[in-house]
Amino acid sequence: MGDVIFTDQVAGPGRRPIWTNLTSFSPCGAADAEPPDPIDLVCGMLLPLRWSKHCVVYHYHHAGPCVRDAAEDKLFEVDVIVQTTRGSWDFQGRRGHDRIDLKTLVCGVRGAGYGCRHDSRFPDSNLIASLRPGSVDGEEPLFIDDTVPIQGVPKLEWAVAAGDFETFDSRVFETFDVVSTRSRRGARPHRPSRLRMERAKRFIEDHASEPILLADIASSVGLSPLVCLRQFKAHTGVTPHGFLGALRLRHARRLLETTALPIASVAKAVGLADQCYFARWFARATGAPPSAYRRQARR
Repeated sequence: MGDVIFTDQVAGPGRRPIWTNLTSFSPCGAADAEPPDPIDLVCGMLLPLRWSKHCVVYHYHHAGPCVRDAAEDKLFEVDVIVQTTRGSWDFQGRRGHDRIDLKTLVCGVRGAGYGCRHDSRFPDSNLIASLRPGSVDGEEPLFIDDTVPIQGVPKLEWAVAAGDFETFDSRVFETFDVVSTRSRRGARPHRPSRLRMERAKRFIEDHASEPILLADIASSVGLSPLVCLRQFKAHTGVTPHGFLGALRLRHARRLLETTALPIASVAKAVGLADQCYFARWFARATGAPPSAYRRQARR
């Protein structure tokens, strides 16, 4: 049986998510993003599933016996998170040997060496998220420990299943933030600048009715997307994407309660031009589709 993902854009309140075979998921990327090439790891292929200007999620399927030693000669070329979706495999990192399964994530630091060994009788499969150059700044490594427990970490399936690339970026960066915090436990935390985060909030408020990305918010305050997300969350308790969503939801409710604007016009007014996506998003947030919410509000 192949790996599956749940497509949340069709799963509203009270509904069960629809599950899709991961191997049949159509790869897709943001219009302004360069498509990444597949990567041959010798023991298997990394096939791009979804990508933006800042991050890529690959699907890895073990192809057969490794021809290289498990303990040497491979390097992480970028910062990555490896989430196993089926089976288990051996990982050799900076802190020794680990058996990786559905309960454990691998944290790869750019430039660090690693090894892996797979059992061809029991093929494993993984989702691998990577950050593109420029998506994170600072001298300190994102990860210290090579592996962390997956419990409590946002899974990469949610990123792959995102209804738009704004959500995709936010989910990937949030996963990196949670994993980095856990991997770096005990290390000195990054301190957010209160003034800079207040500027980020003003930028979101000023542009909430427009299609804006995490990269736009980060650029407005001179940070990389990941650092912006981490500092914004530390300052406000929510991600920039969550803050933006709350603003849009309040605006949408107000328009539905006080105006006769068509649903399509309400969607456009809150920065979500796709009426169908707006209706699903609103229903998930409130428990009722826009038309029903409007009727209830006017009783």
